[in-house]
Amino acid sequence: VKPVPNDMRQIIECCGGTACTNKSQFTKAASPIDAKVFIISCLDDKAEAQELQKQCSSSKPGIYSAELILTSVIRQEIDFKRLVNF
Repeated sequence: VKPVPNDMRQIIECCGGTACTNKSQFTKAASPIDAKVFIISCLDDKAEAQELQKQCSSSKPGIYSAELILTSVIRQEIDFKRLVNF
């Protein structure tokens, strides 16, 4: 993911979100609130992102590029429909 994961984590947390940087954190966060979880990844890591997606219990969160976060910060809103997931 570009920006690098640590920079993305800082951006997400500055905006009030929680960034899961490993599989165990993601599994714990996704279990009770699948609807509020989505995956930020890149095409190079698509298979790993799809594996994380399968771990969600009730719904499959979308997989998006870092552009979702960066655009949302600038616009101060998340527009899932505008950005295509992969």
